[in-house]
Amino acid sequence: MKYTLSFGYINQISANIAEIIIDNSTLITVEMFEEYNEFITKHFSKPYAVLVNSINSYSMTHEATLLAAKSNALAATATVSFGNESEQVVEKFLKDRGADNLNLRKFSGFEMGRIKAIRWLELELMKAKENA
Repeated sequence: MKYTLSFGYINQISANIAEIIIDNSTLITVEMFEEYNEFITKHFSKPYAVLVNSINSYSMTHEATLLAAKSNALAATATVSFGNESEQVVEKFLKDRGADNLNLRKFSGFEMGRIKAIRWLELELMKAKENA
């Protein structure tokens, strides 16, 4: 199922895996992050995992970067990048959040990355459920 948000859309891959695709040239703000967070909380089972599909170019405000991936119910995040620009957004995010020890893994969109990312997220969700 596909849901539209003000800045992109979310594909429901399963009851607890969300794929987010952000519109091209979007600057993610705190308000957009709050819209996303409210949606995830309402529509996805816990624990949940997120696949960030970086097919489009986007960026995040510093404040939104600090809020992202803070949920205790978030088991894992996977990113799928399709070039240097989207890879740089992920690298900046990881640098800004380096001390937080996030469960985030990067995949290349050119090497079956989306499928590999979904498989990895499923495994991480199984681990999270076992440890709960």
